[in-house]
Amino acid sequence: DEMIDLIAKRKELVVQAVKLKTRDQIVDQERIDKILKDLNKKAKFKDLPKGLVEKLWKAMIYEFIEYEKEFFDEIHKKN
Repeated sequence: DEMIDLIAKRKELVVQAVKLKTRDQIVDQERIDKILKDLNKKAKFKDLPKGLVEKLWKAMIYEFIEYEKEFFDEIHKKN
């Protein structure tokens, strides 16, 4: 339940952030790489299986990127 609640909170932050972005700003590969590097360090420190956290986080990142693109297109439709 906690994880679902956190994902829901992240979705709301994504909604707010995408309103301030251009479509080109949705994917920031440099930021993604830094996040994954930091997460891998933390996972290693916590003695988690190698690659587990990165795989989970990548799935979330790329699913939210797709959500951002769809939401961006929806809110910026030309009437």
